[in-house]
Order: sequence, then C-alpha cells, then structure tokens
Amino acid sequence: DKNAVALSALKLDVQGDVAGVKGAALALEGALAWDGSSLRAGPLQVALKSAALGTTVLAPSTLAVKRLVFNPPAQELELDALHIDLAGKQGTNAFELALDWPQLAVNAQQLKGSALSGRYKLSGATALAGTLRSAAPSGNFDALRLPGVVLTLAGNSGPRKVDGTLKTDLL
Repeated sequence: DKNAVALSALKLDVQGDVAGVKGAALALEGALAWDGSSLRAGPLQVALKSAALGTTVLAPSTLAVKRLVFNPPAQELELDALHIDLAGKQGTNAFELALDWPQLAVNAQQLKGSALSGRYKLSGATALAGTLRSAAPSGNFDALRLPGVVLTLAGNSGPRKVDGTLKTDLL
C-alpha cells in the first residue's frame, strides 16, 4: 500500500536471452530499496558471467557500489565507491575497461566528489591501451564539470604506432 519495497541480503541469479542478448548470465547481491520515487542501494554487486550481442561477447565483468542513491524528482545522485570492470571480445579483438569513482554527490545546487580514474585496453590487429584520470568534479545535477581530464594512449595498427596524451575539461 506504500508503493515501496526494500530488499536486504539479496541474492539473485538470472540466465537467459533477452532483447537480442544471447546467453546472458548474471548475479546480483546486496541491498536495494525503492520508495516510489527514489532508488537506494548498497552495498551492491552485479557480476556478469557471460552475454553475447552480435559479434560482441562479454567475459566475466563486475559492477560494485558501496552506496547508491538515485532520486530524479529531487535531482539527487550519490555514489560511494563505484567500481566497474568490463571485459570481452568484439569479433577477434579483446577489450578491457576499468573505472573507479570513489565518491560523487550531486543535487540541484551543487556537486561534490572525488577524481575519476580508469584504464582501458584493446588487443588484436589494432592494439590500444591507456589510462584515464580527472580532477574532482564540480557543478550540479544539470551541468557536471569534470576538470583536468587526462587520457593517455599507446598502441599500434600494423607498422603504425601511436603514443599520445589528451588533456581537457569536460562539461
């Protein structure tokens, strides 16, 4: 009657084919709550065991967050210890992506948070690897500013080699 639900010690395993994704298998563990307008979670871990969409095949990958609050009517988003590890293959080319965002708290007026960091790697005929990092973000729910973004890259495509650094601010 309150249009709300709260789950603790949640353990959910899902397998099947859905929306063009074949052989999807994932496990969800943690705590979730919905009060009719906002989602609260944490700690929460999503472990993707496998999935295939066309020629893209995902390998075991994880998304973990210590705390998540998403409340669109109040223009509120909070993340505490977000960590993403994604791996797979696009055809014969393997890829990896890892992102860490230790803290982010956004509302209609302000944003507080820590720097974003990550790494990526693409293997195959065209190989590319590098890192991503930023300074602490600022702004609000409608306009996120991510200053001091630095993207490094190194790789090759046949005899051609690439090595570079991109520095920018994102809004």
